[in-house]
Amino acid sequence: MSLAQISAIPFIFGIPDSSVFVFQSKDAAKFFSASLIIKGKKFSYFPGDGILILDHPSKLSDFFQLPQKSLHLEEQMKVKPENILTFLVENGYSRVNFDPYEEGDFSLVGDVFEIVAKKGKKFRIEIFFDTIEKIYLIHQDGYRVERLKSFRIDSRTDVKSVKVSDYFENIFCFCKGELCDEHSKKTQNLKLLQEILSLKILDAKDFLKRKEDIEDLIAKQYDIIFVVRDSYEEEFAKGLSTKIKRASEPPYPFIIPEKKFAVISFELFSSKKKKEIKPKLPPINLEELQEGTYVVHKVHGIGIFRGTTIEYGREFLKIEYKDSAMLYIRAEDISLLHKYIGIDNPPLDELGGKTFALRKKRVKQFIEKQLSHFMRAIALRRAIKRPRYVRADDILTHLSQTFLFEETPDQKKAIEEIVEDFCEKDYPADRIIIGDSGVGKTEIALRASAICAYSGKQVAFIAPTTPLALQHYMTFKQRLYDLPFEIAMLSRLTPEKEEKEIIHKITEGKIDIVIGTHKVLNVLPYFRNLGLLIIDEEQRFGVSHKEKINRIRAICDVISLTATPIPRTLKMALSGLKDISIIRTKPLNRGNVFTTLIQEKNLKDVIDYELARGGQVIYVFPFISGLESIMLKLAKIFPNAKISSIHGRMRPKDIEDIILAFMYGKVDILVATKIVALGLDIPNANTMIIERADLFGLSELYQLRGRVGRGDKDAFCYLALPDNISQKSKMRIEFFIDSVNFSDNNIGFKLSLKDLEMRGAGNIFGKEQTGHIYSVGFDLYIEILQEVIESMKEKLELKKFDFEPYVEIDVPAFIPKSLVDDPIVRLSFYKAFAMAETEDDVEEIKKIIVERFSRDEKEIYEELENFVKISKLKVLMRKLKVYSAIFSKDMSYVDVESEKGKMRIPLLNGIDDLLEIMRKSLTENV
Repeated sequence: MSLAQISAIPFIFGIPDSSVFVFQSKDAAKFFSASLIIKGKKFSYFPGDGILILDHPSKLSDFFQLPQKSLHLEEQMKVKPENILTFLVENGYSRVNFDPYEEGDFSLVGDVFEIVAKKGKKFRIEIFFDTIEKIYLIHQDGYRVERLKSFRIDSRTDVKSVKVSDYFENIFCFCKGELCDEHSKKTQNLKLLQEILSLKILDAKDFLKRKEDIEDLIAKQYDIIFVVRDSYEEEFAKGLSTKIKRASEPPYPFIIPEKKFAVISFELFSSKKKKEIKPKLPPINLEELQEGTYVVHKVHGIGIFRGTTIEYGREFLKIEYKDSAMLYIRAEDISLLHKYIGIDNPPLDELGGKTFALRKKRVKQFIEKQLSHFMRAIALRRAIKRPRYVRADDILTHLSQTFLFEETPDQKKAIEEIVEDFCEKDYPADRIIIGDSGVGKTEIALRASAICAYSGKQVAFIAPTTPLALQHYMTFKQRLYDLPFEIAMLSRLTPEKEEKEIIHKITEGKIDIVIGTHKVLNVLPYFRNLGLLIIDEEQRFGVSHKEKINRIRAICDVISLTATPIPRTLKMALSGLKDISIIRTKPLNRGNVFTTLIQEKNLKDVIDYELARGGQVIYVFPFISGLESIMLKLAKIFPNAKISSIHGRMRPKDIEDIILAFMYGKVDILVATKIVALGLDIPNANTMIIERADLFGLSELYQLRGRVGRGDKDAFCYLALPDNISQKSKMRIEFFIDSVNFSDNNIGFKLSLKDLEMRGAGNIFGKEQTGHIYSVGFDLYIEILQEVIESMKEKLELKKFDFEPYVEIDVPAFIPKSLVDDPIVRLSFYKAFAMAETEDDVEEIKKIIVERFSRDEKEIYEELENFVKISKLKVLMRKLKVYSAIFSKDMSYVDVESEKGKMRIPLLNGIDDLLEIMRKSLTENV
């Protein structure tokens, strides 16, 4: 059914366009004013006597969330403001001080309500003496305002799941453009619908492009309705002698020649395409500036926000400092303030900022010291050159066409950025992909792997757990089955004999993509031509594994995937030390995950519901010791259900067997520890119960919740809490529920920062760094970090020395071809040695070469050892202004020339003696 045909339904049936619901494509839905796409909506109100248009019979069995309470308001209606306030608070709306922005927020200033009931749309209700005087709709994207006669507020909490086929009286289903009688409800409107289908309904955009075209229709006595949105469009329409109708959104324009009827809108006559208005950035979250909140002023330091005051015709914010000193800040300078995130009840600073300035200076010095290592690592990466990858356009097109979901704009952008990293830059990439669970990060990693393998390079993909590695392996095998890539898996599950065969094939370059756990790190030296390292949830690896990752990442392309980044990763990514791609939007046909608290007495009902609809349940408990009793309890309640459990201390083979059984639907209820937080991607598992949710971090809860809702069905995550939890724990859980249910943004950052705020930085950062964060607050610490990054950026360029020391020595000193056979890579390492600033830098480069290319890290390469000594010698010569060092053939002496002149130095142990002499001289000169 075409958009023009659907658009004609309200006009021919004589019903409001808000009664027509389209359950098909996003393009079709955007032309109807009733928030039309059922799929993906959290809370919508649908009148049952409306008309529903479906594009596939399977959607008849889907569910949507129907509010059970609503509050209808209209102009001149008698209502007390406190009644509206009570309804909002009791039905899931969050009050902010003023200027609400996020969906579900509202403010009350005097007797004026502002409510963001739907994303991007704010409703303003002005009450005077308990009478609603005016109602406005403010479109937040461009701040367009329109007057309304009425407005309905729907509950955000009191909702129930309703089956589409049971609710709507008028359903019309189309299969490949044809009406399917067997799937449509036989109603009185069916005849009218068939009449519409028999009519020739034209797309007005193809015929009406000028005012003259409208005048021609008027001359032919057409009945024309011009739908306008505002007074400007209304004035334009008045010049055309058409009927005029106001609507918040114009319908899709159409013409019915047989009826001599047309509906048009202003967009037909706009000479340019309407520019897409991007939503303005939200204002500072003023809810964080409630009275009594600790804040940080960039100059004066830590104080307490004491509200606002009007003085001299301006509004000021009051900040209390030590000894009750008060600072007044103009409201327009609010950007000078941050909410303090650190220790509880921090000491207040003195007004004037002297002590605070010293603390900021110490923080800056600490950051500069910490950053010097990162800057050298970045400079090293950019010094090491690699050939650009071949553009794999045909393969990328194929993967796009065979992808089950429509790519989101964020996914497309991330893929474009990776193509640029690989195919346009000549140094290794280091990119982090950040996105909530289920947004499609694995697909991006898969596309990157295809580009790399297509260019003849090998890919190593490592994950922190066996289940996650297994899931990635199965995904890659399924998606790349018809492409000429060899894929293998290495983990504790791999039999010893098979592992040896895989390593042999890796050595010969016969395997293109290797997926596994940290075991893959141990075989990196065996890769014949490693091009790309992909790391999933890097923060979950141990220290020794991270050290190996850091050494290898200097010489190959690296992509890191993470769902909820820990603040360290967040800090580095946002501060310019890594390239970052953020994926915020889920694929359109992914189901919602509704999260709520649950009492133990209701657990049976929710499990019953999931099993009855043919789904599976994941039951999470934090301790291994409690899993068996939970299984016994569930077995008594559900004697016919197949129940299994997994935890981290089980044999790897047993874990794999149970996970595979769950994947294939042979297990109905899986009882587990947080081991399931990573690795399960089962579209049929759509109910999760987390017992003792208070014992998990917010990021852990978010990872767990991400295991359900992976398909197109709506899913549920229930949090069970004991009665005696602390108020702080309860606040954390409430914050989590509000964030995941009512935020459309990528909330991984928010949860990580809230964990930092409520659990303390000591759980995440080292002690020394934590102290510096507490001294200025987390936000200002990040700001100082960013400033230091900017000031140090020029250090990413190769450092130019006044001279290059000359060393003449009769020993073999080079990087052996038997170790590094690629000439471009060898030359890159020579360049890295040449730019080394310290002996430690030289040693680090050597370690990278040996770990990356040597099959036996204990093997000694004499030529490389000699070259390393010469490189260290040159480092010292630069520092001591020694221009040349010429060794005798028997290594019994060396002639050196420096700014102090020439001299001959006798030697007993050749170059080692000269190194020690220079080290000692350097120490004495310090």
